[in-house]
Amino acid sequence: MDNILKIETFAQIAVSLGISLIAVVMILLYSCEILILPYQSAGNLIMYSFGLMPMKDFVKQEGLKAVIMIIGFIFVMYPLWNIFGLM
Repeated sequence: MDNILKIETFAQIAVSLGISLIAVVMILLYSCEILILPYQSAGNLIMYSFGLMPMKDFVKQEGLKAVIMIIGFIFVMYPLWNIFGLM
C-alpha cells in the first residue's frame, strides 16, 4: 500500500510539471536497478552471505554498473525522451 502512495505522489508531481507518466514510471524502474550494497537485493544478499562474492568485488562491480547506468541515462535516455516528447 505504501508503494502505491509513492507512485501516486510521483504521478501528481509529474502531472504538475508537465512530464509524461511513462517517463516517471521508467525513471522509477531504472532507479531500482542501481544497487551499491548487497542488502538491496535478495539474490545479491544470498550470494554475499554464502561467500560467493566478497564485499569489495560487489561494491566495485555495482558501483561501475551504477556509473554506467547514470551516464547512459544522461546521454542516451534523456535525449531520446526529449525527441519522443516524453519530457
